[in-house]
Amino acid sequence: MPRLETHGDGVSSPLRLSQFKGGESNPTYRLETPAATLVWRRKPSGATVPGAHAIDGEGRVIQALAQTDFPVHRRPAP
Repeated sequence: MPRLETHGDGVSSPLRLSQFKGGESNPTYRLETPAATLVWRRKPSGATVPGAHAIDGEGRVIQALAQTDFPVHRRPAP
């Protein structure tokens, strides 16, 4: 399993994780590291309605925003 540090600048151990309260669909978490505070979203566990919880669509939006000056998390180049 890859270490957290391999997923981008500002991501390092130790890590503090807390779940945002409320919301209606995708669980959303706050990840706090010594260098950065990030948001992590995932699909809910269990069965879901086809087409719901489109996390991949959110990923495409984040990739597009990363091409601008909007502050988004950037993965390191492979």
